[in-house]
Amino acid sequence: MMPFAVARVARLAPLWIPVVLISAALADIHSISRILLNITGLFGFVHPGATSVVKGGWSIGIEVVCYALFPLLVRCSTRMIAVLT
Repeated sequence: MMPFAVARVARLAPLWIPVVLISAALADIHSISRILLNITGLFGFVHPGATSVVKGGWSIGIEVVCYALFPLLVRCSTRMIAVLT
């Protein structure tokens, strides 16, 4: 699982980080915490539609949430997953 996550970050980050920084500059966003949440992708945990700096970038935030939760769900039993859903 870890090699997949590293490969995914290596693929997305070189494009995502400059797009976030340019979008923040063009939208005149000065909130360092909001920009850092976007650069790391962690904005997906904090209302991605409202905190995304990039138009349509909410999908990257949702992906990060799924990547974070998937290993936890794999470890759960099917009964526990049914209860959680």
